[in-house]
Amino acid sequence: MRYTLENVNSRDKINVADDWEPAISAKIAVNIAPERLPAAPSEYVAGSRVPFVSGFKFEPICLVQVSDYRESEDGMVNFTTPRSRHEPYKSEGPQRGRVPAEWIRNVATSRALLPFSNLIDKFHGIIPVTESGEPDPARETNPYWQMAEAIYRRYLTRGETTPKDLLGRINYQGKLLQQTTNSQENGELTKLLYNKSGQILRACRVAPSALAADSVYHGILATSDEAAYLAAMLNTPCLQAAYQQSRKSDRGFETHFWRTVPIPRYNPQDAAHRALAELCGQAEAIAEEVIGQQPDNMGQIALSDRVREALMEQGIARRIDREARQILPEQAVHSYDDVYPHPWQTATIANTGTADVI
Repeated sequence: MRYTLENVNSRDKINVADDWEPAISAKIAVNIAPERLPAAPSEYVAGSRVPFVSGFKFEPICLVQVSDYRESEDGMVNFTTPRSRHEPYKSEGPQRGRVPAEWIRNVATSRALLPFSNLIDKFHGIIPVTESGEPDPARETNPYWQMAEAIYRRYLTRGETTPKDLLGRINYQGKLLQQTTNSQENGELTKLLYNKSGQILRACRVAPSALAADSVYHGILATSDEAAYLAAMLNTPCLQAAYQQSRKSDRGFETHFWRTVPIPRYNPQDAAHRALAELCGQAEAIAEEVIGQQPDNMGQIALSDRVREALMEQGIARRIDREARQILPEQAVHSYDDVYPHPWQTATIANTGTADVI
């Protein structure tokens, strides 16, 4: 059996001069960690490619994010942007402007992403792109966009790969327009989102038109059932240890787990796959109900905990766990039948990045 040492409070650092008692012993926790789990690539990996990519650069926030807006009768929107918290834009403060209503788009960020749900309608961006997915020529004459361009150029660095205009910045490597040109609305929830980093993997399915920012990974699947199956597989407690062991840093999921956790492709003929797709729908309904009962200012972490608690209380999490365990028995740990009271919490000890204790 392996153990890890975990600093209980990252702000309460262990100092070289600390004695074991009482200083160090009060600052750490000794956790049981599972052995390294069998690793193999998912069937979703084709060569070196994974069908999930990070979203677009949703920054500088004081220029392209919206904290408050109001639509007028002439089809324009008056808005205010949030203040940037980092240099060099910190000194610019919030901006105010007026743009066409179609430029205001919902954006999925990590802060908006919950297990089986999202708060995408609460996060908005200024995206000067037409309904057909092309850059809108109106940005060349829009007063706000021209002002934002001037601020962006004021802090422009001289790197060869640095985008020379603001649209080029948010569309860096084509990651914005790739989403707008492949986002024809068909009513199907075929786009899968999951968090780029964190302690626990969170995933949900959305419509293809949803825009994903760079704190989120996204991919469009063939059917909504396939997206539902994967959402259930990524959210299930019993696989969190396997997902965490794949990380190259102490928090970054990115695409690493697709190369180490052998998630099979969705097969509608497989009973466990179909069951997970159906259970995802039930989990989504519970998540929406839970979210509706919480205050609007509740953050992602607290909301995610509420959703997970409800899924456990109503038995859906146990059923998802059971089906996922059938599919990947060698990668599954911490069953609901184990002594652990909270599989999501106990999974976080799997790969803390701290030294093993023998």
